[in-house]
Amino acid sequence: MFSIAIGTLVYGPMSDKYGRKPTMLLGIFIAIFGSIFCYLADSIGWLIAGRIIQAFGGPWVWFWQEQ
Repeated sequence: MFSIAIGTLVYGPMSDKYGRKPTMLLGIFIAIFGSIFCYLADSIGWLIAGRIIQAFGGPWVWFWQEQ
């Protein structure tokens, strides 16, 4: 939940400054990277780290749908 909250606070000003498309691509890239990280995780600690990365990239979808 903390990563989602921080991601939402980051993506709003970024989309205002750089535009929606570059910010959306960055959010998707971060979420995909987190998914690959989870797939390659060999312990629960690495899996949790991957989920945190995914949670940081995911809020862009929510932010984009609200506008």
